Amino acid sequence: MQIISQIMVLMLLMFCGFIAKKRNWINSEGINGLNQILLLFALPSLSIVKLQVDREPQMMKDLIGMLVLGAAFMLLFGLIAYYVFRKEAPERRGVLTGMVMFGNPGFMGYPLIVATFGEDMLIYGVLFVAAFRLLIWSVGVRLLVKDGGNFLSVLKIPSMAASVLGLLLYLLGIRLPSVVNKTMEYLASLTTPLALFVVGTGLTKLQPSALKDKGLLLACLLRLVITPLIALAILYFLPVSREVKVVTALLLATPASASFGILVENYGGDAPLSAQSIAFSTLLSGLTIPLLLPLFLRVL
Repeated sequence: MQIISQIMVLMLLMFCGFIAKKRNWINSEGINGLNQILLLFALPSLSIVKLQVDREPQMMKDLIGMLVLGAAFMLLFGLIAYYVFRKEAPERRGVLTGMVMFGNPGFMGYPLIVATFGEDMLIYGVLFVAAFRLLIWSVGVRLLVKDGGNFLSVLKIPSMAASVLGLLLYLLGIRLPSVVNKTMEYLASLTTPLALFVVGTGLTKLQPSALKDKGLLLACLLRLVITPLIALAILYFLPVSREVKVVTALLLATPASASFGILVENYGGDAPLSAQSIAFSTLLSGLTIPLLLPLFLRVL
């Protein structure tokens, strides 16, 4: 019951963003500004400070496990979705496949980890998001354009560069000066409220006509229910720590990726379809995550 109440708090934070955008208390420029604060300050700071811990053999094994598992599951889900939507028009197939393949582990996942397991478990989320960034800027771009992306371009993203830096500091056992570390902790603390507020503003894009799109509804079903249950069945048998299992399962149950939606817009994809997929899956996740989370905790 405590977990459900914590998730309700997250939903209320999203509702605040929804109301603010619906009442025009914040415009598109304001939302873009909040996004920049998140992408340039909050998320990079979180990626570094959560890796400022003592180096331990088991922790190193778990972090590598998160990176590998995150990438493996996203690729698996992408293959499943690509097969399911193989008969869709190419421009729709790429968007629907990406929406199933990529969840929202940063904006939605980080707050869920904090609410469910506490801030100490965020270190696992940082490595999952690193795998997410690598794939979304390579495979994700390839779904939208033939020449695709590359793994090196992802290092231009501040949060990804921060993850690499944080991992290097962790492996080398280097600690940041206390003043710098404390500053980054304050910036990292902005992640949960700002991320959920921004996600909530996106819910205003939801149109009732989306309910008539069978492809979109199927993508939401795959993203929020079927693929998380597939992951649960696989994780049950894997010889990795319970922490890795439950955080991986939770992050795989997040709604469609807002980051992939930005890629769709930038590369001339079906932007209305991606916007509806993100909004509708985010709305539905308020029902699916509270139902799946107790199952994850019981089984894993």
